[in-house]
Amino acid sequence: MITLRRSFFICILLIGLVACQNGIGPGGTPIVIFPTAGSPPPTFPGAATVPPTLPTQPSIPTPTQPSVLEPNWNPIRAEFPGAAWRTFTFRNFQGASVGVVVVRIDPRFSTLRVHHLPGQARTIQQWQQLLPNALAIVNANYFDTNNRPLGLVVADGGFFGQIITRNDAGVFQVKDGVPRVRSLWLEPFRQGEQFQQAAQAFPMLMSYGYVAPINPDVAQVRAARTVIAQDKLGRILMIVTVYAGVTLGELANWLGNSGLNIDFALNMDGGASTSLYIATGGPNQFIPSLKAVPVVIALYPR
Repeated sequence: MITLRRSFFICILLIGLVACQNGIGPGGTPIVIFPTAGSPPPTFPGAATVPPTLPTQPSIPTPTQPSVLEPNWNPIRAEFPGAAWRTFTFRNFQGASVGVVVVRIDPRFSTLRVHHLPGQARTIQQWQQLLPNALAIVNANYFDTNNRPLGLVVADGGFFGQIITRNDAGVFQVKDGVPRVRSLWLEPFRQGEQFQQAAQAFPMLMSYGYVAPINPDVAQVRAARTVIAQDKLGRILMIVTVYAGVTLGELANWLGNSGLNIDFALNMDGGASTSLYIATGGPNQFIPSLKAVPVVIALYPR
């Protein structure tokens, strides 16, 4: 009976997939959207263990003093218990060292907002000047040559952009005050659904704790990466890579074995757009991009 229920759930998800069209990649680069007519939808290695019903909307518990940070994690501010950061390194399949910077955010103590400047773009340093109270800032959506975001953007309740209809798309969202990273293949947008904040991109790199398959049109590119993820405790992770470039498959495999306990992970605009600010006050608080960006996600104390 359980197997039948799971099979029925997966069939319903497949029926819900919609056709895709050509689009624009990071910095306005034309890309071909996969799949073409007749191409199969993605499958997950652990599809048989995906629950037959979607999880209920999580809630944020009453704030309490967090436990002592694990080794190698550093608080962004000593007086702020809501976020910590650390670095990792791993080797890509070519043997080059890839650096990873991770900001881990506890939503009990934090607020996450999406910021958008219609038709304008800013460097990460300029975004920090515009948002002086932010404790961390990371780049978000893909965008075209006119700095118009590709994919849904919701900034403080204002809707912008156009929904990406790829079968590997996902969204970072804040709904009823709760931040989530969501696969839109497993949980499509519902008619009339409202958000306080949202930033849509592709592809999903992990879903339900499993490494996701990568569609062929984006599988071979090696570049810097920006990721928004959620761990199994509901914490949000801002993740960027530095040093050597990495393919999405390499990064997804590392995320699944990183020990970060990731449940869902969504690739955002990478390459020349990858950028991060962490308010440590030190000389290395900026990871600058080569391109200015029109949309960012920012962290604030609650």
